[in-house]
Amino acid sequence: MNHDLINTLDGFMSATDSLSKIIFSGETTTPLPMAYQVNFPRLELVVDGSIEMTIGGYADDINKIQQTRSTALFVPPDGWNKPEWMSPVTTLSLLFSKQQIGFSLMHWSGSNFEILAKDHITISKSRICELLIQALNEISLQTEHQDTAIQLVKALISFSIESLRDTKTQYSRGYALFNAVRNFIEKNYQQPLTRESVAAEFFISPNYLSWLFRKEGHITFNDFINFVRLERAKYLLKRFDITIHEIAQQCGFNDSNYFCRIFKKKTALAPSEYRKQFRINQ
Repeated sequence: MNHDLINTLDGFMSATDSLSKIIFSGETTTPLPMAYQVNFPRLELVVDGSIEMTIGGYADDINKIQQTRSTALFVPPDGWNKPEWMSPVTTLSLLFSKQQIGFSLMHWSGSNFEILAKDHITISKSRICELLIQALNEISLQTEHQDTAIQLVKALISFSIESLRDTKTQYSRGYALFNAVRNFIEKNYQQPLTRESVAAEFFISPNYLSWLFRKEGHITFNDFINFVRLERAKYLLKRFDITIHEIAQQCGFNDSNYFCRIFKKKTALAPSEYRKQFRINQ
């Protein structure tokens, strides 16, 4: 699986018609129905063919682009894009979470989807990835710096290739299970998840679940759940004028006081202060 992804990315980087323009999706507009939106930054590439894409803007506008191999789309956290699946195209999506990179290589024949490769890897040098993403977020509002944006995207792709090469081609059964549990939590964070309830979903003991997160994710089970929920809370605080209690409930915190304590512990700001600071900076 890694071999297919490495070959695809190597071929993409070496092609003479790759990456002559970087387009940035925004997060200020309400996503269209069926649009793709997650809490993590993404890089959308076209390996072969072309595809029409609708993306959010930065000033309440919606833009349409025609994406080819020469155009990369960078989608910041909570940004969105809506592909129009018409003519045949092969795409590669890279999703960057706290300590992992997700890869999804897909082909659309014009009538059917085929997943060519799909994987998640843990990255050992996450600080490098974080700095590259941060730089792309900063430059997204300065479209005149295309040359810099292109070099940053190339560096991010090169980092992803190196991370794939550093990863064992065959993951352990434990790593595969960890990925399955992580995906389950990211889809069900609004539910009252506990160590016992999640362990029961996968027919393992709570103690084994805790060990799995420490070994494969380098994070505790509770810290990961809180991370997913707090990232969603940040998005809601920035985008919607709903109460702190409502945000806590929507993010899986039954006790809004506990939510406020955890939020301040992780961000050094109370939820209301975070919302106020974000709006001052806009």
